[in-house]
Amino acid sequence: MVSYLNGGVGRWKGEGILSGCCLDLLCNAGCTDDALKIISAAQICLEAANLKDYAFPLNAGMQHLSETTKMRAMKNHRKFEVAGLLFALLGFVCLSNPAVGAAYSLPAEGDQVVGAVTTIRLTYEDTLAGVAQQYALGYQELLDANPGIDPWLPGEGTLVRLPTEYVLPSAPREGLVINVAEYRLYYYPPNLNMVVTYPVGLGRLEFPTPLVTTKITGKLENPSWTPTAAARREHAEMGDELPHVVPPGPDNPLGKLAMQLALPGYFIHGTNKPFGVGQMVSHGCIRLYDPHIESLVELVPRGTPVYIVNEPFKVGWRGEELYAEVHEDLYTKADPDQLVRMIADATKNRAAVIDWARLNRLTQTPTGIPVRI
Repeated sequence: MVSYLNGGVGRWKGEGILSGCCLDLLCNAGCTDDALKIISAAQICLEAANLKDYAFPLNAGMQHLSETTKMRAMKNHRKFEVAGLLFALLGFVCLSNPAVGAAYSLPAEGDQVVGAVTTIRLTYEDTLAGVAQQYALGYQELLDANPGIDPWLPGEGTLVRLPTEYVLPSAPREGLVINVAEYRLYYYPPNLNMVVTYPVGLGRLEFPTPLVTTKITGKLENPSWTPTAAARREHAEMGDELPHVVPPGPDNPLGKLAMQLALPGYFIHGTNKPFGVGQMVSHGCIRLYDPHIESLVELVPRGTPVYIVNEPFKVGWRGEELYAEVHEDLYTKADPDQLVRMIADATKNRAAVIDWARLNRLTQTPTGIPVRI
């Protein structure tokens, strides 16, 4: 069991752990049409408690709210039958709950960075694979953020960075944006000034996830899987003969829920193997932890645009400071000159003194964490 140390809480107004994870939890509590009203219920609580701009750990939240505040929100939103769940979430769900993605208020105009890196201290029995699932992160991004740490025997007392700070991709801030270079999905709920982000598993090198603009066309509960001929051959070579249709159940890699894309044969879906989230494991589809796909199926309407992009380099401002975020390019070889051009574009109308030595080190050893340059 890891212990929470520091980072992120209250560092920036309106963007700490409360307004991040909590907003995601609130969305999880209702369907798409009701999400705004549910979040409004939370705002009643926070404003009444004079905590609107205060970020605190989720499991510390309830003692700050009076009974009158709780009852007020319950009364105003009883018809949605989520107020009781809302308060239970605020009171008892902590950062380590794997059902919690990361949700943040969108940054001010001209800024592109959200979140904050958090540090935890491991105990003897911890592994990075277990930490990734416990903190709703992908396995590879946790490895990249902590070079030199043994993933299976990190050791008692080892400090581990949780890569929970992000430069937003340059794709449109609408619908779903999946950046394959960082194994991460971003969802921009309509009419809400926020972004929710989840780790994803992607297609293997021989079956790369396609870079396309598409949309959500359907949602499936307990989907069957029709393996391709390549998938059947692959399993047969391992002594596992697949049927032409794999029924719902523990052997189905689509998990319990799936969202169909307009791109034939491709889905955003759950998984029967959580360890694969944050790795290249599929035949091209996008995999999420089961709690995360449950959230998205509730929140994302049919017709939502989906942008699948490859951005190993991301550059963005946070106030007066310029950040660069670098990832390994999964399917191709990224050109470092592209990063130089992106910095030139970012500083065209805003002055900045660039630490080129730091930037060079970053490209040599990508951590996936935004670094002030």
